[in-house]
Amino acid sequence: MQAYSALYMCEKTPTSFQLKSFWDDHGLGDDDTINLDLFRQLCDKVSDLTEEEFRESLKKFDKDNNGKISANELRSILMAQDTILGTSIADENDEAMEEIITRLDLNGDGVLDIEELTRAIMTYGDVS
Repeated sequence: MQAYSALYMCEKTPTSFQLKSFWDDHGLGDDDTINLDLFRQLCDKVSDLTEEEFRESLKKFDKDNNGKISANELRSILMAQDTILGTSIADENDEAMEEIITRLDLNGDGVLDIEELTRAIMTYGDVS
């Protein structure tokens, strides 16, 4: 959804739920576009998540509560995003998941911790 990118450029960090709710509230389909007036309304409705709030939301996907995001846990995060945004990032194979983890693994320990994933998403908007 390009709306996320446009909002991110306006220094907004919407959740997928906020975008889907707005789209649903306005009877918009996945391929619909919005005009400037609707975009302004969307900007007003989107609340910015703090890093701490975002970090806490990621912890829900850390099934073994070790503070790390495995390839399977990353796939769960991406599947949730895919469901809401209508994308297919989570359809990638395990090798692609490992590649994402390697790319975002800032401390080089071979795993992606919640802090690294939070930083990546808050900085770049996604992990794909």
